Amino acid sequence: MTTKGSFENNFDDYSPTDLTPLLNENRDAISEKFQAKLQNYKTAKLAFLLTKLEKELFCDGTVYTGSTGLALYYLMSALGNHDSQQENLQKALDYLDLDKLKGRRISFLCGDAGPLAIATVISHKLGTRRPNYLPDYRELSVRLLNLGSLLNDSPDELLYGKAGYLYSLLFVNKYVHGRNVISNDHIEKVASLILKVW
Repeated sequence: MTTKGSFENNFDDYSPTDLTPLLNENRDAISEKFQAKLQNYKTAKLAFLLTKLEKELFCDGTVYTGSTGLALYYLMSALGNHDSQQENLQKALDYLDLDKLKGRRISFLCGDAGPLAIATVISHKLGTRRPNYLPDYRELSVRLLNLGSLLNDSPDELLYGKAGYLYSLLFVNKYVHGRNVISNDHIEKVASLILKVW
């Protein structure tokens, strides 16, 4: 008995005309029809998350698989749409629970650095309109910097380690403009530890 060693391709061959429904007439952006389809898909998936998986979301406070992932979604929605910025920032706070942080992992996706970085940006964006239970962005950034004490005991990787921590620092610097919340020296130290140059 011989096997083929490959799968049969059941799809049509590529043709540039197949992209017509996806792109606008100038072919420099997606079409309004496809944009509407994407928006409907996003709305349906978000509704599923918020209704069917709500209990599971709050069992985990990480960005990767937990409620802070939705906080990040609402934060990015707020940053991209000035008209509903305040509403989306408030929604983001509903999915952020800083009390669950244990200070044991430094990564953005699976550790404490992600929720702290997201909370720092939200606190900064809300300014004086932030709720009393949310610390000032400077206090949150100090908590983020204090996670640096775990650098020597952490792997270099993105999911659980130093690369994820570096991303958190850069995330805060990107969205908290001109405040020098995270020093370049600290960022360089983390990058050097990853590259083993320090």
